Amino acid sequence: MISYLKGLLISKNITTTGCKVVIEVNNIGYEVLINKKTYMDLPVLKSEITIYTSLLHKEDAMLLCGFLTPQERETFAVLQTVSGIGMKAALLILELPISEIISAVISENEKVICQIKGIGPKLAKRLILELKDKMMTLKNELEINVAENTSKNENFSDISQGFSEAQAVLNSLGYTCDEISLGLEAASKNVKDNNDTQEILQTALAVISGS
Repeated sequence: MISYLKGLLISKNITTTGCKVVIEVNNIGYEVLINKKTYMDLPVLKSEITIYTSLLHKEDAMLLCGFLTPQERETFAVLQTVSGIGMKAALLILELPISEIISAVISENEKVICQIKGIGPKLAKRLILELKDKMMTLKNELEINVAENTSKNENFSDISQGFSEAQAVLNSLGYTCDEISLGLEAASKNVKDNNDTQEILQTALAVISGS
């Protein structure tokens, strides 16, 4: 397996089928497929660069996919274990920050996942179902800092059934863990009835929206 390439960035292109670069290592040019996020973060041509790679075997070709961090490469490998998530879909998903991907899966936030081109509700549900445990493991292995936000969210559900229901609604609306924590923390200090889901939501949403 080719773990990484360290060499000169010879070319970078956006085509109708995706993005790719050519890295020259010891007078050999390696073509590497990347996503738009990686493309935007590339240095200028002729710069020395390290690309972490994943080698894929197809029936008619061998392809190298590239990432700027080993964490992205590991997440790419995990994403492809889901039925229906191939190379292109995994690269598209990784245009989101890894912490956001992991947080969305762990919190079962389908809305975040469905914003990715080509990922519909059915595939998002399957991704969450098949990856929730793996993402928890990946979070720990890569030391991705989503634990603090997640725990804040979980703690609020312990206050009352009303807070638990409000948390679920905010998750379904696609708000981030930070936003939910901010809103529910304000609600915990201001609502009169901890079981009044509607009041909790109104208070939390007012804070989140900056009203």
